[in-house]
Amino acid sequence: MTNEFGRDNEANLGDPFEIWGKELLKDAAAALEDILSGAGARGAQQCAEPADFLADLLAQPTHEDAKGKLIEGLDAAMLKWLNDQRAWPPSRIIEYGTRAYRARISDALEVAARLPLKATGSDMIRAHRIWADWFRGLRLLGDIDLLRQFDMVLILKQTDDRFATRWFAACEEAAWGWPYWQTKLRTGLLGLRKIPAAHGTRPELVAAAGLVEFSVLGLSRRTIPQAQVESTFRRQAGALAVLYPRHAEHWRDVWAELLDRHRESTIEKADIVSSVAAWTR
Repeated sequence: MTNEFGRDNEANLGDPFEIWGKELLKDAAAALEDILSGAGARGAQQCAEPADFLADLLAQPTHEDAKGKLIEGLDAAMLKWLNDQRAWPPSRIIEYGTRAYRARISDALEVAARLPLKATGSDMIRAHRIWADWFRGLRLLGDIDLLRQFDMVLILKQTDDRFATRWFAACEEAAWGWPYWQTKLRTGLLGLRKIPAAHGTRPELVAAAGLVEFSVLGLSRRTIPQAQVESTFRRQAGALAVLYPRHAEHWRDVWAELLDRHRESTIEKADIVSSVAAWTR
């Protein structure tokens, strides 16, 4: 692939979506490796992120008839690619470059989250503890957070509520005020919002419960300034009201119901719960 469509021949490159579509159909594993590594020319799409490029490729009308095969090939290739990367020994990672290694995996996770790769998503859901341990070991504070990107795959691929405790735990962890707690809270709330709603349930109640959990714990632990907890609550509550359009009385009932649960759990939280309740008026 790189010999035929190397950067030296970029000026002669035709439609990159058509060319790479053919390559993916011919050998999805080799084409995916080239796309993730940046090998081979993509013309005006050269600077596009792999996830953006592949999403646009699948959306091309010329690939409509072959779209199913393209997705199937990419799905199998992606799962194998990730498993192969996981098998790299430390010596090979160091030789390649640890940050470059994480960057490759980051790009792959963006593809896995963005595209309808069912087998890849199903495997990550089934073996989520194994995958999470690997991504956790590759985390570096202030750099690429592969564990959060893995969470995004789970969020977008979840088919039931099995990860609800994971998303509530993220909201609770955010209340400690550790570095990047805002990111952790966004992950938890998004995970709760994206849980497929069963018929007759109130999905807005689940997402609101995560926000109340964060707010009550944030105030009780005193790890985040109260003004910051309040502004976060008001902003996120406003977002929920837009995402789940209900009349004002309905939302008053939701907040009251959730706060009553915390008020009844321990008398020590009564004043804190009252503070949060004031933000809902």
